[in-house]
Amino acid sequence: MPEEQLGSFDDPALLRIPGNLEERLANQLKGFGVDDKNWFCVLNYREPGYEHRPARPLKDQIPEHYLQVSNF
Repeated sequence: MPEEQLGSFDDPALLRIPGNLEERLANQLKGFGVDDKNWFCVLNYREPGYEHRPARPLKDQIPEHYLQVSNF
């Protein structure tokens, strides 16, 4: 998204967790083995061949490219 458009929405999405969900979600992360004393990052990408949408080379990503820069 062009930077000029980022602030042009009447009701933009907020990147924060609602207070009433923090404890439950923190416990879920701990259950997955995430150490609460360390930072972590979630990668979200669209794989090629998603069943309900046609291929879009500018949006589709190859998961192996992301795995190369991760700690897995």
